[in-house]
Amino acid sequence: MPLGELTNLTSLQLQDCVTLHTPPPPIINAGKDDVQQFLCDMAKGSQSCYLDKLVLLGDEKAGKSIFADSLMLGRPTTRAENDRTVGIEVRRWRVCVIIYDAAGQLVYWTTHGFFMSALE
Repeated sequence: MPLGELTNLTSLQLQDCVTLHTPPPPIINAGKDDVQQFLCDMAKGSQSCYLDKLVLLGDEKAGKSIFADSLMLGRPTTRAENDRTVGIEVRRWRVCVIIYDAAGQLVYWTTHGFFMSALE
């Protein structure tokens, strides 16, 4: 649907869509008209897409997962000695950041490049 057709919407229910990152929750909570305006502004280039990526890479037992847990909780935390990341955990932190917590075991190192992107 072209963005111009968004003006025909009579209702828009986005509050329970946990994977939606744009528009940000304050815009969603403001209602349909603000969401429509945000999307139209984004299409014109006058509004940004709010999403960033944080990739945590390093040796096993380096503290990547504890760091990610601490960010998510907003305070320092710990994990059990045997609590290890298997593969990769992807979590949303606040409105704008998705954390990629990659396992540090040598067997996973070849997958790390798949989660990297050029700096902009």
